[in-house]
Amino acid sequence: KMCVQMVEAHFPTAWDICRKVANCPEVSKGCPAQKHLLQFSVTHCPAAEIEAILMNLWRIEVLDLYCNQESLMYEGESGGRATGPVQQLVGRGVQEIVMRSA
Repeated sequence: KMCVQMVEAHFPTAWDICRKVANCPEVSKGCPAQKHLLQFSVTHCPAAEIEAILMNLWRIEVLDLYCNQESLMYEGESGGRATGPVQQLVGRGVQEIVMRSA
């Protein structure tokens, strides 16, 4: 909560605190607050830190896409998962991307 207040107050020197809080295991991965804190951090951090923060943001976006793709794969009538070849390839592709970037 305090980090969000610093972001809203445009306190640029808080970028490192916001990054550390966003990367804490206690913070839900992919939650809007985590993205918001990392976006603030990448905006105000030194140039040397940009790549690492962007990688964290990218991982979150990929996981969000994977979760959205997973929910779209359910078939409406049967309640089962769609298991066609395209869905299997898409799911595997996203998993491989996330694993390679970790």
